[in-house]
Amino acid sequence: ASPTVSEARRKELWWCYSQSAAGVFAGDAAFFMQEWDARDRLASLDSSACPVHLFAGEYDYSRPPDRVRQTAARIPGATFTQLPGCGHFPMVEDPEQVKQHLLPILSSASG
Repeated sequence: ASPTVSEARRKELWWCYSQSAAGVFAGDAAFFMQEWDARDRLASLDSSACPVHLFAGEYDYSRPPDRVRQTAARIPGATFTQLPGCGHFPMVEDPEQVKQHLLPILSSASG
């Protein structure tokens, strides 16, 4: 979580993670940080058929904004939004900010 997130939101994040079986977080982290690499496939994604919008929290240590921005740049037509004050779980940390950025994207996709 970001250093700016409220104690209530921190507790909610802890609760979400505590619902998983032992080893789930470690398994997820190993898969996404070591075992699976899609970089060689990014340029083949067709964002005209399915729009691609990547978000990253300012304080996300596992998916730093600069790396997410670089990933978006490798996908033709993709967009990137950095979420100030957020960490890895912006939808819990600051749902109003996520909504502010996500609703226009969803509206343009359905139009």
